[in-house]
Amino acid sequence: MGDLENNKKLVMRHFLEAVGQKKPDVWLTIMHPDYVMHHPWVKPGRESYMASSSKYWAAISAPEYEFLHILSEGDLVMVHYVERAALIGPLFGVNASGKSYEKSGFALYRIEDGLIREGWNQEDDAGFMKQLGIVEYVL
Repeated sequence: MGDLENNKKLVMRHFLEAVGQKKPDVWLTIMHPDYVMHHPWVKPGRESYMASSSKYWAAISAPEYEFLHILSEGDLVMVHYVERAALIGPLFGVNASGKSYEKSGFALYRIEDGLIREGWNQEDDAGFMKQLGIVEYVL
């Protein structure tokens, strides 16, 4: 199997195992220790990413994903997806409501030496927050 297919499988493990099953230990095997998520809510480093994710996970049910596109070129993998879950804990000042949400997103990952080294993502955060009744939030 070529690197492109291996890279896609690595990223799918991120979505389906680490995130979808809320198993952060998976990141210890697929994510570089110096991982950088280029997002204002996450500081550099795998540990920081894991800590940020655990806060988010405490507020939502296990997410399900619909993958619309998965593309790989060179050391990059791009995923276009829809995430679905429900609010089961407090988030940005809103109490658990059980409300379901659906948010679309794009994520781009750079693979280095068989590990996820960098990530960029863009999601419909405004739509997500509107669906859950979150009108104000502090980063």
